[in-house]
Order: sequence, then structure tokens, then C-alpha cells
Amino acid sequence: MAPLQLEIHQTYERLSRSNAPMSRDGHPKIHKWGLSIKSDDRFEISRVSYKMHPSFRPQEYLKEMPPFKTVQTSYGLIAVHVQVETRDGCWHDLGNFDVHAEEHTASFSLNVSRKRSSDQLESFTSALAAETFGVELELTHDTLTPERIAHKIKSISGCDVIHGTDPSYQSWAVVQDRSVQCTWNQPHTCSGFELVSPKLKGASWRGLEGLR
Repeated sequence: MAPLQLEIHQTYERLSRSNAPMSRDGHPKIHKWGLSIKSDDRFEISRVSYKMHPSFRPQEYLKEMPPFKTVQTSYGLIAVHVQVETRDGCWHDLGNFDVHAEEHTASFSLNVSRKRSSDQLESFTSALAAETFGVELELTHDTLTPERIAHKIKSISGCDVIHGTDPSYQSWAVVQDRSVQCTWNQPHTCSGFELVSPKLKGASWRGLEGLR
């Protein structure tokens, strides 16, 4: 069985001191960076742990959905301890990843048994065939209102998309949600909303295919 191929990808942006958030001890956190992981088998990785410097709160970030991304700010460039859990329940220690002041990628190979991935996917698809489910995506946009977003999604995708709640859950709906918070660096025109799916079932076009 061929090893599982992984890449840790780091993004980087240097913030101006006037726009940088402050640390608890008063230092401007001018380094904005992100870490994500991709592999040659997206079903094989179940979780990724990023363990930061002890000054971080929380110190550990556990990601369970691809691309297993975390975005952080810091006043210095640090090393992050990275561990990956595969579908067989085993944790693999990738060691310390040094954050750079530029985009950076590191590659790894893991010896894992991959036969469970296809078995788990087949079992999941079979179980899903009889299930009804829905999806809510919490999103923000700098300038567009939820009504305009609904119109754009409909025109681009061809799907039936409405602005406001659909009590029958037959259409995709864009619903304004004030609990969805914009980030500190988004403009005051930013709005939060949810993209709510209709009732989905199974792996057909009314289920996973429709969601895709």
C-alpha cells in the first residue's frame, strides 16, 4: 500500500501596527498566518491538532473538516506542533512546523492502512440513502445584502434560491442572521447571514449531489 502523501501549507500576511490586534501583554500581533493540510486521499484524515506556544489561549486547536485550517495572529513567528489522526484511529506526529514570514509548504509521507476508507465511504453512503438532512452555512459579505446574495447565487447556480425563510424547506434560502459576527477587519457594511438548504435525502440530486 502506497504511503499517504500530505502537505502542510502556510499562508502569511504582515499587518500594519495600526490594524494589528494587541496581545494580552500589549504587543501588536503583526503576523497573520494560516495553516492547512491536504492529502492525496481526502477521506483518510479525520482530525488535525495544532499545538501553539504556551502563550496562546487556547493552546491547542483541533480541526475536523478539510482543509483542516487554522488562522492566527501573533507578535512573533513561532513553531506549531502538528499531529494528524487517520481513519484507523492512529495519531501521527509531524513534529514542529516553523511559521515563516512568507508562504511555505512542507511535505510528509505516512504509512497507513487505507483499506478502511472505501469501506467507510460505502457504509456511510448506504446509511445516508434513508436519511433526511439539511445544511446551514454561516457566512459574511463585506458589501452585499442577503437579498442581493440570494439573487447572485440563483443566477450563477441555476438553483431555486429565495431571500428569507422557507417554512416548507423546498428551496435554498438566504436568511439574515445577526448572530453571525463579522471579523474585526471587515468594513462596517459587512452583514452576516445563513445559507440554508432545502430538505436533502440520500446521495441523489436531492441529497449529496444537490449539495455539491
